[in-house]
Amino acid sequence: MKQKSSKQSEDFARIDRELTDIYRNSDGSMPNMKNFEKKKRGRFVSAFVFLLFSCAVLALVAWAGFFFFEPKSGFREQDVILAVTGDESVTPGGKIQFRVRYRNDQPVMLNNANLEIRYPAGFIFEGSSVSSTDERHDTWALGAIAAGEGGYVDIFGRYYGSVGEKQSVRAFLNYEPANFSSQFQKVANLNLIGDRIGVNLRIVAPAQAAVGSEVDLSVAVEKAPDFVEKIENLKLVMDQSSQFQIKSAKPVADKNSQNVWTVGDLSTTTRINLRGSFGGNENEMGVVKFSLIGRYGDGMTGEYVLSENSVTTTLAKTAISLSMAANGSMGSLALAPASDFNVGIVLNNAGSADISNARIRFILDAPSAKGKSIMAWSKIDDARDGTIDGEQLSETVRRGMVTWTSSEEKKLAKIKPGERVEINFNLPVKSPTDIDLGAFTTASGTAMVEVQFDEAGENKIISGNEIEIKYNSDLKFSTRDEVSSDGLVHDISWVLENSFHDLENLKLEADLYGDFEFDESALVVPAGEVKYDKEKKKLVWNIPQLPVAIDTAALQFRIKLTKINPTQTNLTSKVKIFAKDSRSGGEIMLAGDEVLLRVGNGE
Repeated sequence: MKQKSSKQSEDFARIDRELTDIYRNSDGSMPNMKNFEKKKRGRFVSAFVFLLFSCAVLALVAWAGFFFFEPKSGFREQDVILAVTGDESVTPGGKIQFRVRYRNDQPVMLNNANLEIRYPAGFIFEGSSVSSTDERHDTWALGAIAAGEGGYVDIFGRYYGSVGEKQSVRAFLNYEPANFSSQFQKVANLNLIGDRIGVNLRIVAPAQAAVGSEVDLSVAVEKAPDFVEKIENLKLVMDQSSQFQIKSAKPVADKNSQNVWTVGDLSTTTRINLRGSFGGNENEMGVVKFSLIGRYGDGMTGEYVLSENSVTTTLAKTAISLSMAANGSMGSLALAPASDFNVGIVLNNAGSADISNARIRFILDAPSAKGKSIMAWSKIDDARDGTIDGEQLSETVRRGMVTWTSSEEKKLAKIKPGERVEINFNLPVKSPTDIDLGAFTTASGTAMVEVQFDEAGENKIISGNEIEIKYNSDLKFSTRDEVSSDGLVHDISWVLENSFHDLENLKLEADLYGDFEFDESALVVPAGEVKYDKEKKKLVWNIPQLPVAIDTAALQFRIKLTKINPTQTNLTSKVKIFAKDSRSGGEIMLAGDEVLLRVGNGE
């Protein structure tokens, strides 16, 4: 057995001294452990402590119940639901529709409920799914809304706000909870912006013009393909900030005005041809701005801007100007198989001296395959019969040129000051029956024009503007509707056809109207996915990829009417089609036919 070390002995001695100090009496003696007694606590004290503890526990439970376990019969303002839904992107001058939904999603009845709508400036009420209770058509008396109940009001009208203008629809739900004597209010908004253009203003102006020299300018008012509204009381106005001074106009401006023209009902394209000059300094930009302004309301006192556009012209020193427009564009455009390429060229002598021996040359670089251009040069429609030449620039690009001299146009021999020469022709794009479109591996081209002439014994060459061209897919869309004999069941097909270039990011969408059932079981989806939003009544078909090998794709769906509205004319809106051409990179936008409501005998 090992002996304890001196260190351990010292530690034990120290602990013994400390314990003795703890238990020693005040006189230095040690206590007798046998004399210790256990003292009992009084019953009153124990009962009092227990009572305090119980009260604390009950208070804690009451606090938790107040904050975390609200009684089922209590009113909860956050569970009164109000929402305004609709298309936030609207067309100035076009029709709009929005829905106001309300619901009492809590256990207390709401009494004396009424719905108030504050319309945006320029909104004209045309109808609603529930009759309003006032002549202004902005109030609906809903009465009592039971717990868990709700409804909606669809409101139809026309929006006369200006392009780019931001407005809002505001809804107010006023009510009295059954367990309160005061009135409450719920507010909801729908923000609108007039960023859809229903009417296009196409302005054709020379790329350059001499300061003070006379040039030609034209404006076309064209209804967008998907804009079906009939609008009257329109005026085309040249902005006062424009730097163009009008010398003559065809047709002439309105009486007592030099820059305002009355426009018809948009059933046909309205064209204004102007002749005038730019003011300003050389090397500056001459700006011309036009707006299409409409009027509405009683006495036509309301005014809005339906569309606007502007162009710029470089103010040059030369008095000779050469400009070119193709399909109404002077900068860029898109073509598709079997489409037309309409070209207009204008040569203007705004100087003080004659120019002679002018030769105008049009140059088009277009996609090529196996030595053949995508353009149908054999089908060109040129009244002057200019000389055509071709040149293969590469395996994928072929150049075509048309030249006009005094042999084809006598005016080119001598153009006097103030005179001009115009050349117009049409050159179509080949169709799938003309050539194998799949052989083309490029999808872009350019068109330019130049003129060579003699002036004051000096030979000069002036180039006009260049136009960039994209050759997009020939995507086509059609709507088919098979209606049952009673007119209540519609089997609808959306059909896509494409024979040129793969497509990607396709999106087709339309709004559905009225009271109906959307039969999910009848859906036939050939590609991509289909989503139907029951709340918004919107059908969307998304297709990530549509290769050219699939020349036809048809979506089929069924709609069963459950209630007939005699004032309803459309079952669906026009179909909006968006796609991207995988080869050209061009964005494609189309508008497809709507489905009309036919009830009765299916006719």
